[in-house]
Amino acid sequence: MMCRQNKVMSKEIRINKRLAELGLCSRREGDDLISRGQVLVNGKKAVMGEKVSERDKIEIKGKQ
Repeated sequence: MMCRQNKVMSKEIRINKRLAELGLCSRREGDDLISRGQVLVNGKKAVMGEKVSERDKIEIKGKQ
């Protein structure tokens, strides 16, 4: 018999999609901001294609 644990799993998605879901910019605008080094994830420069979860702190141009 299998048991399931009630764990909240945080799904990881690409940073540009997360920015778009939050209404901060479009995916393409997100890619542009990332390539210019204006996006930070947990205090570190984001890279294209980076995966993030709801737990990550995302900053754009010094704003949260």
